[in-house]
Amino acid sequence: MFKKALQTVTLKRLHKKYRNPGRNVLVHTFNTAKTAAILWYPEDDGAMESYEHMRKVLTEHGISTRGLAVVNSAEEKETFSKASHSRFFTGKEIDWKGDPKSDDLKSFVDTRFDLLLDLSITELLPLQSILVDSVASFKVGWKEPENNFYDLTVEISGKKNCRYLTEQIIHYLEYINRKG
Repeated sequence: MFKKALQTVTLKRLHKKYRNPGRNVLVHTFNTAKTAAILWYPEDDGAMESYEHMRKVLTEHGISTRGLAVVNSAEEKETFSKASHSRFFTGKEIDWKGDPKSDDLKSFVDTRFDLLLDLSITELLPLQSILVDSVASFKVGWKEPENNFYDLTVEISGKKNCRYLTEQIIHYLEYINRKG
């Protein structure tokens, strides 16, 4: 019960932070972005493949990419670090207010990425905290029912999986390129 109440308080704080962003939203596409961050959750079906595919697409466009994923334990953090070109953190590295505790996470959220792409399809407070705190110029992710912290949302309710979300994000960023 205490954990649920704490989550509710943290979510309220995140919504308050999101409404007072202190950052300038600037639309970026594959043609304009120089840097990108990818948020993801390895437990989501197809997450690793989707992350690697998105990283490859961004790299092919000459975009410098960093990945960040939340895992459930220090053991998972160590295991996944060996298998992926990404950084990992646990929920314990976020305080009860939703702020990053570690210097690595603070550095991540303070980096002004041109694009921040959230490939996770599970609503997780640690990832949402990073998303809200990030000073990235343009944040893209799936249209969550209650907690939408993105500048561009992608509707995936018909096919809620990482592969489809990744395809849709790529499609819309390419579509914006054609229109721009």
